[in-house]
Amino acid sequence: HDLTHPIDAPSQAATDIAKSLSFDKVNVVTVENAPGFDPPPSTPSTAPAIIEHLPQFQRATELRIHSAVGGPAGRLLAERMPREVETVWFGAAVSTETRRGVLGTLGEGREVGTAELGHDCSHISLTQGGAFDGWESESFPSIRTILIYFSVPDDLKDAVAANLIRDGLSTLLKAGVRGLASVALDLPDYKYGDRQDKHGDLDDAIRQVFRDRSRVGDFIINTWDGVGPRFWYESVTATRTS
Repeated sequence: HDLTHPIDAPSQAATDIAKSLSFDKVNVVTVENAPGFDPPPSTPSTAPAIIEHLPQFQRATELRIHSAVGGPAGRLLAERMPREVETVWFGAAVSTETRRGVLGTLGEGREVGTAELGHDCSHISLTQGGAFDGWESESFPSIRTILIYFSVPDDLKDAVAANLIRDGLSTLLKAGVRGLASVALDLPDYKYGDRQDKHGDLDDAIRQVFRDRSRVGDFIINTWDGVGPRFWYESVTATRTS
């Protein structure tokens, strides 16, 4: 695509090349910022029209949307995913509106194994809001598992954090997400090598609000300590029993 053509009007040559491409060996489809590109919050999202001319990603198993301005591109790519998608992964910078747009484009005819929000190296702040919302719609694909990586601000009291987790998880489990079998929340306690654990009582606070094997509707709640590539985790899991 040469620079003399706007992003929403590709040249005929670019269109012809796009149509001729084959993605038979593509497993992961990603929308992310170029190295060094850090768009400010006011940056508009644009839709690269050239994507409309690409063939289907018949063997792709994972769709990753990591850019805050990647919504339009993500929706165009979602249209080309196969019926069964193992993982749809939304980065911490992706808004609830963008997430809903991509899920809506995937549509009710598709099945998603795991929908992830955040990552081991990029967590969603527990206080920013929105992470527990926007997962339910009859026009969305069925989602078997939702996995969210949270961070807990240093100045947030452990008891307050635990209550936010309880209320948010309860809301998500009662929302009626189609096909939902489990939800997992991972909260890093501290990095390896850190001498100070700023949330040393978080696990106790969570266990106070979620007694072992307590229930929310058809889901059983469990808590456990986990180990990730960079952090010790306090994890909360909800598993459907019927």
